[in-house]
Amino acid sequence: MASKKWDDDYDPHKERKNENGLTHSEGITNVIKGCLGTGLLALPEAFHYAGTINGIVMFIIISIFGTYCFHLMLYSTYLLCKIKKVGFLSYANAMEAAFEVGPNFFKKMVPCSAVMVHIVMMLYQTGTMCVYILFMGYNIKMVCDQYFPEKHLLLYILYTFPASLLLTFIPNMKWFTPLAIFANIVSFVTFAVIFWYVTRDLPPFSSEPYVGHLKDFPLFFGTSLFALLSVPIILSVENNMADPAYFVAPVGALNIGFGTVTVLYAIVGILGCWRYGEKIHSSITLNFPANDVLSQTIRSLYSVAIWITYGFNGVVPRDVVWINYIAPRLKEDISAVKKWTIDYTLRFIIVIITYIISMGVPLLGPVLSMTGGVCLSLLGILFPAFMEICALWPDNFGKRKWILWKDFLICLIGLVGLAVSMYASIRDIIEELSQNPSLHIGDIILETLEDPFLLKEKKLEEA
Repeated sequence: MASKKWDDDYDPHKERKNENGLTHSEGITNVIKGCLGTGLLALPEAFHYAGTINGIVMFIIISIFGTYCFHLMLYSTYLLCKIKKVGFLSYANAMEAAFEVGPNFFKKMVPCSAVMVHIVMMLYQTGTMCVYILFMGYNIKMVCDQYFPEKHLLLYILYTFPASLLLTFIPNMKWFTPLAIFANIVSFVTFAVIFWYVTRDLPPFSSEPYVGHLKDFPLFFGTSLFALLSVPIILSVENNMADPAYFVAPVGALNIGFGTVTVLYAIVGILGCWRYGEKIHSSITLNFPANDVLSQTIRSLYSVAIWITYGFNGVVPRDVVWINYIAPRLKEDISAVKKWTIDYTLRFIIVIITYIISMGVPLLGPVLSMTGGVCLSLLGILFPAFMEICALWPDNFGKRKWILWKDFLICLIGLVGLAVSMYASIRDIIEELSQNPSLHIGDIILETLEDPFLLKEKKLEEA
């Protein structure tokens, strides 16, 4: 009989003291709210890559697979908590524990395991923040071009920098509450308007290919992962549940919330693809009539909502670096002023990095696809399977070690998804930049130096 490394009588969920934790309905609401974002607006283009029928089928498969990987991640963390006899482990600490209890040849890598998770988390959050910056830039440009001399996309991105920096300087999450309420209201209104636009004057369903090109499928895969797998959000909601066991129940917060999001995403994706076909943009809001007052209002308001979301996401990389790498190294007698200076310098650096990347590669679709395909293939697929292998090692894999083979297959899917998404995204970035020289940051710097006040009315090709 296989020997277990954990005590069956020890339940980590009962060790958590969440007196003011989330109720069942609040858990469902937070899962839905956390998963709905700019990924929804990019899905029509993703469905165009995959084809209408193929897109629906593959999106549902990816959603079911993603839900299973979430359950796998939470179950593996639960087992590792039982082994370590603690009520909660962060993702990085869970990976560290997995290396400790797994095969012997992994034990030497324990010190760098948490760092690995932190790096991928940072890359994911940085990529997500870049997507938000590009979304704001594209939509603000479309509105302003109707009323002012046309300017370069990169300048509109640059104009948002002071506001984004100011938002990132907000000291704690409590101050975000009124902004978050506003952002949620705007998001709901935006989704309603999207449904109104995409259901008008629908062409014949057969006008769009049922199956897309194989070479474009990695872009569909990466965008779908970006839209669906909000790993930090899911972990945060589960940790704050008053009844964590309900979160992963068959009819629990994760399945209900994720199922709702999948249905909404699939409807928007297929309708947007059906409505706009070959003309679809990286964000469906860019397809709305440029001179329509309603579409201009929605673009402007949703850009503000995304700006607020950018500030939310900026907290994550700051906390990862501050809590794990800076705070432990600060002297106890450090002055408050010096501590404040270090903290806000870190925030400034994070914002600067995201803006440099966004202006260097101002391509919403490929950046979004790479962020989802690369980072979430690791965080949402490969890492959870690896943690289960380590937690069950060496002889708790069931009859004929079927769990081990299943996890190997999941790891393989994660690695293939990572590789093909990275290749396809880099290929598209190179193609787009070579075909659109007006997107090069060097050109816009020279243009601005020649004409600082940008008084020339110059038509520039949009990406």
